[in-house]
Amino acid sequence: MLSTLPPEVLLDILSFLPIYDIFSVQLVSRFFNDLVDTHSASVYRSLALFHGITSAEEIDVNELLKKRNIYLDWLKPSRMLNWRQPPTPLTSWKTYVLNHFILETSWSRGTSHEFRRRVNPTRPHRIQIDEEEGTLISTHGLRQIQVEDIMHEIPFWTQTTVPSWAHCEFDKGFLIWGRRSAQIEVWRRRKDQLLDPLPACSPDELQLGSERIAPGAELSDDELLAALRAEESTSDEAGCEKSELRDLEYRGQFTPFCVLTPPKVTSASRFVYPELVVVTRDATNAYIFNVPTARLVKTLELEALEDETVCYVDHSPTHVFICTTLTMSAYRKSDGQRDMRLTRDQLSPNHVYNAVVRPGERLCDLNMIQYLASEQDEAMYKEYLAVHVSPCGRIWVLIQEQKHLYICTGGFEGGEEPLEMTRIDLPDGELYYLAFDGKNIAVAGEMGIFTLSLKRLQNAGKPLSAIHKSISKSTLALNHPSGVRMQHTSCLQVTDTAIWHVGATDSLGFMGTVTTIDHIMSRYIPERDDQGTADDTSDAESEWEDMDE
Repeated sequence: MLSTLPPEVLLDILSFLPIYDIFSVQLVSRFFNDLVDTHSASVYRSLALFHGITSAEEIDVNELLKKRNIYLDWLKPSRMLNWRQPPTPLTSWKTYVLNHFILETSWSRGTSHEFRRRVNPTRPHRIQIDEEEGTLISTHGLRQIQVEDIMHEIPFWTQTTVPSWAHCEFDKGFLIWGRRSAQIEVWRRRKDQLLDPLPACSPDELQLGSERIAPGAELSDDELLAALRAEESTSDEAGCEKSELRDLEYRGQFTPFCVLTPPKVTSASRFVYPELVVVTRDATNAYIFNVPTARLVKTLELEALEDETVCYVDHSPTHVFICTTLTMSAYRKSDGQRDMRLTRDQLSPNHVYNAVVRPGERLCDLNMIQYLASEQDEAMYKEYLAVHVSPCGRIWVLIQEQKHLYICTGGFEGGEEPLEMTRIDLPDGELYYLAFDGKNIAVAGEMGIFTLSLKRLQNAGKPLSAIHKSISKSTLALNHPSGVRMQHTSCLQVTDTAIWHVGATDSLGFMGTVTTIDHIMSRYIPERDDQGTADDTSDAESEWEDMDE
């Protein structure tokens, strides 16, 4: 019997179960109910690791929640239903995991949306979201990059020596953009560099001369470092009082870190910590930089392309994905060998769905249709627009300039997983931008923004074919930001809690706007108090009842 196994073995088994099966295990017997309750922190932390909503380095839940306290506020409907009442804080692995899972149901059902729009006359171009400090980073047409509060639009930091319409990348506290020359500037969050200085920090004179700190944030580095350390201190052993830092004194500020110089001029880049990949315009070379060490660690010699222009690049831990107008190729980072090449005449999907918009509704019906070989000719004349790959590198999403969205798995030479492809035919109209975070897909098109959840938390641990099977039961939602001209889309981002779209409100594209579509949870699970009076997990259990295992 399972109950005769050592507790550590049982706990290890539980860590591989889908989240919603934990409740079923507790109903088996008093023994299993007590086992899960007694080891709740261990069980739910293992689940968080298995489902990818935390990392192995994040051991202490208090430290994790401290880093994400601003971001996690977006999970709570209390700020929408009653903004005067402060939301109940999350303090345990259990509520952290369950609320993330309920958030996914909001995505997969296409429900619980809230629209917010900020109009900016300086025409935002590219945006990045810092979920840890709760800031929005944006480049503009007027030679500047700005960092502001994610909710209240309070500016924290501005840099005015950035090229107009600059492309920027951000991850794990590093902010990157290109100069008009081949050089690439790297900046780091000021707080991070003070608390954890990296020896590779070696800014050039141009960076040092252009550093700007927002008005009101006039603490020197030494003063800010002392205040930050006092803020983190939990005791008064050193005899210093805990500092009460204002947000303006450290949030959203960056300090120059280094300058990277690729051997050739590049035209496409993608930063996924710790590596930045940049590709030349003709895709003959790809350069891989390790940003924290400021080193060029790999130069890939790629096959030359004729009459093709690189339109997007992405990378996984093992491969570099390069999308041109005519082909999508994947190259191994280890030796630069091509593992996959997909031309437009090779698009033969295993499953095809036709998306039908319901009149007057946001939800679309996905109807499976038979794929006809004659349709291949239609796809041949549509250029590729973008490719995105999941953090694990096993799922990649591709769009063409019109109508077609492809969700693909496997297909690498020598790999164990064959290429499996699902195509979704969106309503007629041009497509402009693709965003994919490994769990949720967003496509900006002429009709609006289409969103689709791959239900990664529910499908964790299952074969990749489960992703394709679950699409038939997924919800495709269509959102059209009011008053926004979709043809002027210049950026689209997806986070766990929201979709971020950059467009314009006028026909000429001069008046820029950033629209946020929040996926507020339909139900929020607070912590239990000592008397057990708070809502218990029965609310969560009702969420799983309608889910497919």
